[in-house]
Amino acid sequence: MYHSDLPPGVEKVAGPGDGDLIKDGSETKVYFNTIYKFKCKDGQPNVDGRTEQMLICRGGADGYYDSSTTQIRAQVMSCSKKSCERIRDLKISAQLVTQKYQCAINSDGKYTDGCKLAIRCKEGYYMAKAKYVNGQKIVCSGGTWVEEEKVKAAVSFKMAACQPGCKALREDNPFEMRNATFIGVGKPTKIYKHEEFDYWASGTVVETKCKDGFAFDDEDNRKRGQDKHICINGEWYDFAQNKSLGTRPGLCPPLCNAIDDRDLPTGVTITVNPANYDGVMKVGEKGYVYSGIQYKFNCIKGYQYASGKTEQTLICKGGDLKYYDAATGKNQATIDEATNIDINATIVSSNRVCANPISSSTVPEGCELHTKCHEETHYYENIDYSFGQKLICKGNVWVDQTGKVVVRSAIGKYTDDCKPGCKALTDSDMLNATYVQGPPVGSTLVHKNGETVIWSQGVVIVTQCKKFYARTEDDDRHNEPNSYICSAGNGWVNLRTNEAHQQPGQCEPMCVMPSLTTGTSFAQQLDDSLTLIVDHVRYVYSSIILRVKCDHGYELPKGGTYPNGEQQLLCKGGNLGYYDIALGKSNVVPVACVKSGAPGCGLIKVSETNSEIVENGCELKDGLQNPGCKVVIKCKRGYYPDVTTVLEKSQQTLECKAGNDGWMDVKTQVKNTIAATCQPVCPELKNMDRIDVVQGPDEKDIVCLMFSC
Repeated sequence: MYHSDLPPGVEKVAGPGDGDLIKDGSETKVYFNTIYKFKCKDGQPNVDGRTEQMLICRGGADGYYDSSTTQIRAQVMSCSKKSCERIRDLKISAQLVTQKYQCAINSDGKYTDGCKLAIRCKEGYYMAKAKYVNGQKIVCSGGTWVEEEKVKAAVSFKMAACQPGCKALREDNPFEMRNATFIGVGKPTKIYKHEEFDYWASGTVVETKCKDGFAFDDEDNRKRGQDKHICINGEWYDFAQNKSLGTRPGLCPPLCNAIDDRDLPTGVTITVNPANYDGVMKVGEKGYVYSGIQYKFNCIKGYQYASGKTEQTLICKGGDLKYYDAATGKNQATIDEATNIDINATIVSSNRVCANPISSSTVPEGCELHTKCHEETHYYENIDYSFGQKLICKGNVWVDQTGKVVVRSAIGKYTDDCKPGCKALTDSDMLNATYVQGPPVGSTLVHKNGETVIWSQGVVIVTQCKKFYARTEDDDRHNEPNSYICSAGNGWVNLRTNEAHQQPGQCEPMCVMPSLTTGTSFAQQLDDSLTLIVDHVRYVYSSIILRVKCDHGYELPKGGTYPNGEQQLLCKGGNLGYYDIALGKSNVVPVACVKSGAPGCGLIKVSETNSEIVENGCELKDGLQNPGCKVVIKCKRGYYPDVTTVLEKSQQTLECKAGNDGWMDVKTQVKNTIAATCQPVCPELKNMDRIDVVQGPDEKDIVCLMFSC
């Protein structure tokens, strides 16, 4: 606090030194708990009976604390014994503000002597007298409120009136009159200033019209082309429409001329149109859009932007700025032209020159476009364009990469014709299939689009699946081989079924139907539709599951991993074969079931006429021969055993192993061997020099007995 801040008659007797003050911009502050002491200069008590005061800084919203009165936000006391009444007849249009410092209020609610106030008008009001431009300034002097300039006269003041008025509209302000002009009697010349605002008096009449590129926000005024308002008690009132809410002179937001199909360059269409959602307003026969409204444009099929962009966006800014191009960042933008190319081609790249046209209807010199036919389905007819056609703007004409001038076709195209076809089948497309007819060869049938090989439309190929593979479609699996034709837009068409977008080389792997050992069988009956017979071999389609089980009297071998007694084999086909679901392994064969274990071997029965049997160490129990029992089977004279193994002296020796091994042939060590049966034979006829043999036995029908033939 400086001495100049103190009320009259008060002096500071204690406070912080200059080194304890804090500079905060243009303000000076003191630390928390800083103490000030004040006293009255004449030593006489003021109206509160005090001659001294101590204020302590509490900071924040509490301000200073008065230690005597225990008040927060306390002010420096007044030492005057005289005070002024509060001003009670203040109008609603006026307000009181302090001038130099906050005036102290005594315990009786009166302002202390020396207090300075200003009466100012609220916004929307003004004081007619020029001397009150910053408000009417008053001071409490000797117990009377007087105007500051008449303190010496000590004449009580008369409060100046606050008049209602309308703020004067500024022509340089974009939110007031920059978009409109005054008409009729013109701009009001009688201006009243109050604080920083200019006011027009109540009753002022103002007429305006919008500048080019702008239009009235109100539809009725927009149709008339002008408005007329009168200021009444600080509010604008629309004369023509007899309304006041939300209106004022010169409300002219920026507009742009609406765009319709008649404004579009050839090959360009509107994709986002404000007219479709009531974004276009009509003034007579002309359409406008407000600032911020946007249009989007794109090329129709067969056209491309030279810059390579996919669309153009124009945003209305209105007035002199007109439309703003979001991509180029330029105002006063227009709709870009499109370049006519083949309907099945596209611009894949362009240089920077193309993106800087002098106008929307021109392509700059040096602009280079690289065009290609749609990949995998089309190719340029000209072999020079196998890797695309380049269009270079040179000397106001387009030339291609060979330097040849490109002549626009009869339908307006600059590019070569794109011919339809089908992407050639690669080795990977034919991994599981082979050609019966094809693939095509020759420059009339085989073409290129970049690195992609394309076969002409109308090419026919015939394919069939390799061994162990089959078609994916059920109705195709039994109709190999299949014929396909390349059809534009439909890809490969199956000539038998007439189905489009087929894959001639698509064949799925199959599995050969496995053979099962004795005592092993399938748990399900496979439907014929799940299998396929090729060259007398039966196949199972992929994804089919075979369930393998043991027959009655047979069981899984020791160490089996199928607790439910059933093996499930999933056909994966190809190099994977069957996949054992329980084991998690591929290329698995069906399990071989074995006979259930038995305590002995069954009885051997032979014909007593043809053979004789000799037992050694045999004992019959419960109808079974005991383990270790040996039986020798001998054929009688004129008979020979029918087994194919070499027998010792035309006889067979079997030993009972029991369990799952049954009878074992002692000579061959083959288990579960059946007993040989003796077949009758005749001696070979010899010494028949005088007889011709019309028919005799083959070598295979001749046998040797007892090592002699």
